[in-house]
Amino acid sequence: MRITIEKPGYVSVECDAPLPCPFCGGAAELRQLAHTTTSRKVGKKWETVRVCIFAASTPLSSDTFWFACCQCNATTGKHCDTAQGAVEFWNRRHAASSAEGQVP
Repeated sequence: MRITIEKPGYVSVECDAPLPCPFCGGAAELRQLAHTTTSRKVGKKWETVRVCIFAASTPLSSDTFWFACCQCNATTGKHCDTAQGAVEFWNRRHAASSAEGQVP
């Protein structure tokens, strides 16, 4: 089932529905960040660095996504470049835990 996730300050994203936490059964929540690049001087040279955007006057288009449990704070452990990639990684962990008999 596809869902639309809306978070204040971010553009809405569409992805498959996340399964419950494989460890405690809690609800999974999408976490996301947006980045940009800037230049900074290092010695006599300038280099381009990637920085996180924390606030903006317009909704941000995220480029880094992961899921976290609302109860036990377990995460995907991996950051993905799409919400769909993050939910697939999260749901894959759930399937592996279920196969091992760790989830009731």
